[in-house]
Amino acid sequence: MKIVKLALVGVTLGVADLGILATTARADDHCIVYENKNFEGVTLALNMNQSVLALPEAIDNKISSVRVHEGCILVGFADANFKGQSETWGPGDYAMLPKGWNDVISSVQCNCRQQ
Repeated sequence: MKIVKLALVGVTLGVADLGILATTARADDHCIVYENKNFEGVTLALNMNQSVLALPEAIDNKISSVRVHEGCILVGFADANFKGQSETWGPGDYAMLPKGWNDVISSVQCNCRQQ
């Protein structure tokens, strides 16, 4: 499994800003999006209060499952720059996104409260 790790916290990133590293998911990853259902394929892990203006090509319009850490919400947008329709997922594991959201997401926000 290839994991795309964003190491910066509390910043909004555009695709040109991504310092992409292959790594494994860690406990401090607060929101994780997966290319395929059942948490498989290319993975993008976000830290607390991290946003991505435009997803990397490897996962843009390909997200099919998500994990959201306790105390966080994940907001997915159909278009880059947090535009278009949006959907919010609270804490939990979503092995398959709801109808209309599979392979749609182009930008994300991981919003968490301090615990």
